[in-house]
Amino acid sequence: MTIPSGATPVTIGQGGTGTTSATNGNSGTNSVFNGVTATGGGGGGGNTLAGSAGGSGGGAGFSSSSATLAGGTGSQGNNGGLNGSLASDYPTGGGGGQGGAGINGSSPTGGGSTHGGNGGAGISSSINGTSTPYGGGGGGMFVFHAGDAGGTGGSGIGGSGSSATNGNGTSATGPSSGGGGLNGSGAGGNGSDGILIISCTTGQC
Repeated sequence: MTIPSGATPVTIGQGGTGTTSATNGNSGTNSVFNGVTATGGGGGGGNTLAGSAGGSGGGAGFSSSSATLAGGTGSQGNNGGLNGSLASDYPTGGGGGQGGAGINGSSPTGGGSTHGGNGGAGISSSINGTSTPYGGGGGGMFVFHAGDAGGTGGSGIGGSGSSATNGNGTSATGPSSGGGGLNGSGAGGNGSDGILIISCTTGQC
């Protein structure tokens, strides 16, 4: 990329904020630099709703009717995971990450615990001098039963889904990552803001 001399406008996308179960989580906004756009991640699905499309897609919400809901489509990263569709115990899908798709929610038909889908993996880069993960998906949540578990965030930097009744999802802890899914009357975790790091060869910046 050739960066023109003088001031170059930069827009850093904001992470999407978590919401209640009735609506999808808010999608992140776009980052823009020198004509290149990084699309914000899609929000996770609310009650009976598919995940939203984005740079990486949000995980599917839950359905009490055994319906399978779609994860959001990722235009630059990866898709969100599907929900688990067993009517009595229905965990949500994990959000897509930059390095991997969100994992589907797990609903065993023969009994046992269910699990919200893990968030998709991010990618690691050493552009800042240290290997650092970016773009992990948020974990999905379980719904009702004791012993069930929320999904973990991708690459340890996406937020984790709630493992408590009416619990909150956790927010992302690393850059450009998704928040975790809520349970019941809880709130979804927030996604993190985008980041811009410019690396130049000697004498070229």
